[in-house]
Amino acid sequence: EPGCGIGHFMGGAPAGVGFIGVELDWMSGRIARALYPAHDIRLQNFRDTSLPQGRLDAVLGNVPFADVKLAYQGDRLALHDYFLAKSLDALKPGGVMAVVTSHYTLDKQHPEVRARLAEQADFLGAIRLPSDAFTRQGTSVVTDIVFLRKRAPGEAPHHADPVWLETAPLAIEGVDVPINGYFL
Repeated sequence: EPGCGIGHFMGGAPAGVGFIGVELDWMSGRIARALYPAHDIRLQNFRDTSLPQGRLDAVLGNVPFADVKLAYQGDRLALHDYFLAKSLDALKPGGVMAVVTSHYTLDKQHPEVRARLAEQADFLGAIRLPSDAFTRQGTSVVTDIVFLRKRAPGEAPHHADPVWLETAPLAIEGVDVPINGYFL
């Protein structure tokens, strides 16, 4: 779980499931370590974390949002997109990613990040949360829960809906807003 905080997802997992939790915030990470000592909780920047490439069964969590770009494999990615790309690389074929991310992952007018993800994974679906879903946490950003399944090398793509790679304008109060084709 990238950005595991105090480990809410770990706390809801069935017995016997092992986690790698990565947390930058020292206090939150120490709490996660205290609550879940059987798991591998790493108190470090996700950028510096070494993950077992192509070996994880699942990635889940709430990736951070910020107006920050990070270098990854020759590209400069928005913070949430960086977390998605690096996490996807750690999944084994058939592994599933379920993450809460900014709506910009799916609504960006430029589809490069979605195309990058689609090279390795099938889009299983997404749920758009209301803009006030995180107001108690101090933010009012539109977020999505995105589900991807990593394909085996050479496996043909099988997206639940291929229009997830595209956006189109939707008029909202007289303004055209780019919205992902999946939600349209």
